[in-house]
This record gives sequence, structure tokens and C-alpha cells, in this order.
Amino acid sequence: MSVSAFDRAKSSEYKEEFYADGGKLFCRFCKIVIDHKHKSVIDNHRHSKKHQTYIEIEKTLSSQSQKTRQTTIISHYKLLSESEQINLDFLYLRKKIVTLLK
Repeated sequence: MSVSAFDRAKSSEYKEEFYADGGKLFCRFCKIVIDHKHKSVIDNHRHSKKHQTYIEIEKTLSSQSQKTRQTTIISHYKLLSESEQINLDFLYLRKKIVTLLK
């Protein structure tokens, strides 16, 4: 019986390190396709020096990204839009008050 890439990826043993897409098993850290048909091939990859190095790199990068968060252009745009909306609301209310006081 053949095990699919999806079945391998969702198993508790591999789900943290691998994912399936298009019937292929990918290593999350090394960004390569792994032969999912033989468990020994997956296990050999997991124990390889290359894989261990990429895991360490990922840990280092994730700890650094927690220290300094990068914002996206969209989040800046949304903040700008909210700020502009507040300004427009303020001007609208000010105009209403001035009109009422006349």
C-alpha cells in the first residue's frame, strides 16, 4: 500500500517539518521536494547535516524577527487612511458647529 505525500505531511511525526502540495512532499526548512514513498528517505533527510543547518537558521531568523517586527505597506496605508478619516470627521464636525453658531 502506497502512502500519499499528504498522509506523510499530516502525520504527527512529520507535520512540523514537511508539507504536501500537488502530490509532493516538501521540506519546510530546506525548501526541497522529498520522496514521500519511502519513510527511510524522509528520515535520512531529517537527520542530514543540511536539514539540521536549515533548522538552526530558521530558529535564528524567527528569534530575530520577534525582536524587530517589519510592517507591511498595507498596514501603513491602513493607518494613514484611519488618520485621514479622523481628520475628515473632525473637519466635518467643525463645519457643522460653525454653521450652527452662525
